Amino acid sequence: MGMKFIIFAVSKFMIMKKSIIAVALLFVCGAVFFSSCEKADPQPQYQYLATFYVGGNEGYEGASIYKDSTVIYKLDANSTISGLAAMSDGVYACGTIWDMTAYVQTPALWKDGARVDIGDVEGTFGNMVNNGTKWMCCGNFKGDDGYHGVIFENGKEVFRSETPVQFLCMDYGVSGDYYVVASDDKGLNLWHIAADTGVVKEKTPVAENDGDYRWSASSIYVGSVNIIIGLAKTKTTSADSEAFCWLDGDILSLGADCVVNAVAFADGYYVAGGSKVTEKTEMGIPKSTVAVQWVNGNPQDFSLGCTGNSDVRLLMNWQDQFFFQCVQAQGQFQICLGGVLFGEVKTSELFGVSCWDATIELVPVK
Repeated sequence: MGMKFIIFAVSKFMIMKKSIIAVALLFVCGAVFFSSCEKADPQPQYQYLATFYVGGNEGYEGASIYKDSTVIYKLDANSTISGLAAMSDGVYACGTIWDMTAYVQTPALWKDGARVDIGDVEGTFGNMVNNGTKWMCCGNFKGDDGYHGVIFENGKEVFRSETPVQFLCMDYGVSGDYYVVASDDKGLNLWHIAADTGVVKEKTPVAENDGDYRWSASSIYVGSVNIIIGLAKTKTTSADSEAFCWLDGDILSLGADCVVNAVAFADGYYVAGGSKVTEKTEMGIPKSTVAVQWVNGNPQDFSLGCTGNSDVRLLMNWQDQFFFQCVQAQGQFQICLGGVLFGEVKTSELFGVSCWDATIELVPVK
């Protein structure tokens, strides 16, 4: 039996990670939310039951998927998982299988831990997005002239770029269209692709490479009005880098020696999750990190309760009702609800969180 994540009270968006507690509180009485400190409030009739699916990688052991605190699927050896979607008909995942002998990368899709046939192709898959009725993931498939960006939706290829380009991350828009961060030698662009026709409606410049720096993107979040992208600007001659957010055309710095892994909007704020590098090797490679969450560009330490290096790996704005953070630490990952520690899962020392999804249902209080 794994732990159950029960949400007993509406938790507004917290600026900082708070003290370690077992659960956060949300009382639901009919259709009205009440404060738990009001003596006249009736007893709660319903509670939310949250189930988290968390994917991560364990080196040569391959990737695995947790359901709450229990491993439910071990994926192929030498596999990495980069995306996950918990749907009504199963748990889908995407990633890459690495042949270290032949130096070949094979893109892979899984349903409930079993491989899904996508044909004989070389390449990789990136993130996966779930909009409630459909899931999609982006990737890069090798062609005769280089790698081409692809989009899969519900297991089928629905788009492939005509020219070589790398798709780094993507999200659904409110209309159902696709928004993809694409990379080439010149830099990064935001592609808006019509979901019904596969036509590229617009390409918006995001960041331009130069001789000293190159840009990369880790994540994108498309809100009802705004779009935010998590960026890294890295020197071409070293590992020195700086974290940024692209917000509707503006590039905003989060700080040198920082890494941004995930971005989102919550309660009118723009939020980024990642880490601050506190110590480097002689080669400039990060050695020690501290988990950080930025709210409108302001950093907060998110390492409370973590052992060793820590990192805010993932953010989730679940239907504008709950805001979750996933924090990676040594031998564990933590799930936070609005900045309050919600659950802690012990893992192997090698396990590194890379993706997640959640299902949340309203159930009567017994």
